[in-house]
Amino acid sequence: MLIAISGGGDSVALAGLLRRYWRGRQVWAHLDHGIRKESSRDALFVSELASRWGIPCVVERVSLPALRERGESLEMAGRRVRYGFLERTASNASLAFIALAHTADDQAETLLLHLARGTGIWGLAGMPERRGNWVRPLATFRREELRSFLREEGISWVEDLSNQDRMFLRNRVRHDLIPWFETHLNPAFSLRAQALAAEARQVRERLAGEAEQCLRWLAREAFPVLACWDRRSASSLPLPLRMEALRLQGRILGLPTLECRRCEELAQRIGQPGRFRFPWRGRVEVCASTELLGFRVVGNKAEESLRLPPPGEGVRVVCRWGCWEVGIQTKKSQGFLSWGERSGWLGCSGEDLTLVPMGEDESSSIPWWARRAYPSVRCGEECWYPGMDASKRGSPGGCAMIARVSIRPILSREVDPCAP
Repeated sequence: MLIAISGGGDSVALAGLLRRYWRGRQVWAHLDHGIRKESSRDALFVSELASRWGIPCVVERVSLPALRERGESLEMAGRRVRYGFLERTASNASLAFIALAHTADDQAETLLLHLARGTGIWGLAGMPERRGNWVRPLATFRREELRSFLREEGISWVEDLSNQDRMFLRNRVRHDLIPWFETHLNPAFSLRAQALAAEARQVRERLAGEAEQCLRWLAREAFPVLACWDRRSASSLPLPLRMEALRLQGRILGLPTLECRRCEELAQRIGQPGRFRFPWRGRVEVCASTELLGFRVVGNKAEESLRLPPPGEGVRVVCRWGCWEVGIQTKKSQGFLSWGERSGWLGCSGEDLTLVPMGEDESSSIPWWARRAYPSVRCGEECWYPGMDASKRGSPGGCAMIARVSIRPILSREVDPCAP
């Protein structure tokens, strides 16, 4: 087990309890964020304590302000960098679990923060005692219980002065809001918050199980999108289950988490008539036609023109356009021939051929929101695109040649159909 240890009372108590009761292999991990003057003192304290107890310890120092991403708070950046460090360290040391020192008090703080920001059942579930290889052995302990254990055992710890800084919202909740609740409303508020989170997790786990089954039912074949749903089936789901299915789809695709308010808005839009585009986060959007719902990346490089040399008689040209392989076979004109779903005929006058994105307004069986990712072959006034309605097109008679056009998706591992 990898133990995340900051040197504070909670994490030192976690390390002390696991040293006594956990018989597996243990390694400590300490990340010095480099944002406090005393941070090097904390790193030294952890290293010396690990040495006295005979436990391997990995200490890493970073400059957190330099690692912040655009739009990211210092707290968010610290959490992201810290969790990345812990995952990397656990993997390098071949450790099965990562132990965090979150307590019942932390759970109460998290629940109140989620309520303040606006949350649903997902946020009320708070922090689980276990998620994958991440475990929280102290989830049912109060912070003061752990301090009592440390004092009884004669184990020292260091106080992180930033935990007193009311500039951070969590500290204001910890030092002002929760004490007021426990003094004026309910002395056992933190424990009741923990019980509520446990109950919400049970509901969430049930919804997650149902959502997993629903995704298999909703999934449809589509290309080139990240995922595709049957919209009518999705509309028939109860709103909470529809929201859970959206969250699960996002996690499967590795998308940024959609906040509760926007997730609910998207779920409601799915059940309403009409087509729409809905931006997720980053460069992903959810698009809906009458029958299908697609998750796609905006700004696909395939949305570019590609000019081909003039075709010669009896010549076959094969080229790659985005995630497609386009084949063009020319021959002498012999009159109008029928069109197919993914292949057809194009009148050629000897001019250059150009591959351009389909227009969203062109008549085709392909959903409007996916058409920009499909090629359209142009030659003068003539054109061909997948799913073209042949009844609305006249004969290409009078052309010097006609070309048979076909496309197929490239599904090799090295080609990402939605890569920017």
